[in-house]
Amino acid sequence: MSERFLELRAELFICGRRGNVLDETARELTDKTGGNISTYVCDIRTPQVIEEMLDEIWSNGSLNGLAKNTAEKFYFEK
Repeated sequence: MSERFLELRAELFICGRRGNVLDETARELTDKTGGNISTYVCDIRTPQVIEEMLDEIWSNGSLNGLAKNTAEKFYFEK
């Protein structure tokens, strides 16, 4: 999914709990597509952390789409 977004020239934000995995993934996708990727260490089981991540993303511009690709279940109320 991420690779296709990058091929379409989307700016991609990826998050996960392990920074080293995020960095490696971003490097691989950038090398393959030349796309622009930002990484965020974030445990989506913590609503406050999600809020902080989204605030940071939105402070850099608008967010036009969101794809959730996790096996986790969480409840987020805004």
